[in-house]
Amino acid sequence: MARITIPTRDQAPTNTHSTLDAIGSQVGFIPNMFRMLASSPDTFAGIIGFQGAMSKA
Repeated sequence: MARITIPTRDQAPTNTHSTLDAIGSQVGFIPNMFRMLASSPDTFAGIIGFQGAMSKA
């Protein structure tokens, strides 16, 4: 079975670093789920936007 490599913060695309840093400062670490999502910046931005909208609902 193939395994998915979870990128470190530094391996993630640079345009996701500020969001990953914000998550890390809120939680105390960067959860694997967010590091994995950061592999696709468009998906990452969509999920973060959705999560923000749901937290206001």
